[in-house]
Amino acid sequence: MKQMKKLTITIGFSIVLLLVFAYHTPIKNTENLTTHALFTNHMVLQQQQDVPIWGKADPKTEVFIKASWGEEAKTVSDTEGNWKTAISTPIAGGPYEIEIGAVEQSIFLSDVMIGEVWLASGQSNMEMPLTGFLPKEPVENYKAEVADADHPLIRMFTVSRSVSLSPKTAVSGEWLVCSPKNAQHFSAT
Repeated sequence: MKQMKKLTITIGFSIVLLLVFAYHTPIKNTENLTTHALFTNHMVLQQQQDVPIWGKADPKTEVFIKASWGEEAKTVSDTEGNWKTAISTPIAGGPYEIEIGAVEQSIFLSDVMIGEVWLASGQSNMEMPLTGFLPKEPVENYKAEVADADHPLIRMFTVSRSVSLSPKTAVSGEWLVCSPKNAQHFSAT
């Protein structure tokens, strides 16, 4: 009888421990870590600033950022999975790498430059590519300009056209490094 009572207490205690452990163990399966479209390989970040970086993850997930220039930042995603933090940038230079991670998933960004970021906006004057609007409106001397466009420190992110009746938080586009291959897509301005 004494042995049966001891076994019952041991089993009961084991179940309580198991429940406590299961309740307090974080879920280790984050498959939803993303960054905003601006934060990709070849991007340029403004020098000597606390630069915001944001994206999505599973709700209430800790997200960290580690930059190869020695800065780190952490944040926790909100109940909808949105996260945002800032990381301090050095003086102009690079290329650098950035790791953005959450639980068991990481995003690695390479060829990141630190420098001056300029926002340019307009209509057809900003949209016109270096080649011009072919075939009827070419830019004078565009073939030579494109062929000589070997400037790997210059990068451009063009936001793809999108019509919407309400404000948008997401964009599509990509960072292009200035090269003879990509320069034809750069704004002629």
